Amino acid sequence: MGNGSGPRVAEDFPQVIARFPRVSVDTNVCIYFLGQVRPWFDACATVFEHAAARRTRIELCGIVQLELLVGTFARPDSNERRRIVDLTERTNGIVTTPISRDALFAAAQTDAEVRRRIHAVMNMLAPLSAFFSPEVLGRVAIGSLRRWAAVAELTAPPLPPPVPDTVAAG
Repeated sequence: MGNGSGPRVAEDFPQVIARFPRVSVDTNVCIYFLGQVRPWFDACATVFEHAAARRTRIELCGIVQLELLVGTFARPDSNERRRIVDLTERTNGIVTTPISRDALFAAAQTDAEVRRRIHAVMNMLAPLSAFFSPEVLGRVAIGSLRRWAAVAELTAPPLPPPVPDTVAAG
């Protein structure tokens, strides 16, 4: 995609993409496509159009799906979550690597909760910034987050058992 400053952001992208039977895209390509972010949207749309027409196959890492889902848990948005799932799981020509959906959703929810708590601590400390040094405020923030982590550790459900290895021992 480049940084958008060159003259060829999407100029010859369709020809480049057409040469590959499969491509792997990172989170930013999905974000630019879903959010119709200019100047990259047209180039990203081309990739997804080629996949839908089955001229190329997009292979998404399950982590891409996780990263896309985090925001939908941070600010609950079932419509956006559905758009992400439709793109990553139900679109012709797109294959998402199999990572347990439960693990993806749990990780996205955890990430969203951590971000929410960090913002809450920062908002709590903002009025105090005129009276205390950044070092003192940093120690208070870290202490608050450590206390939350300790509580979360005590209340977290146990992790599921590991998936057994499917390769037969030889």
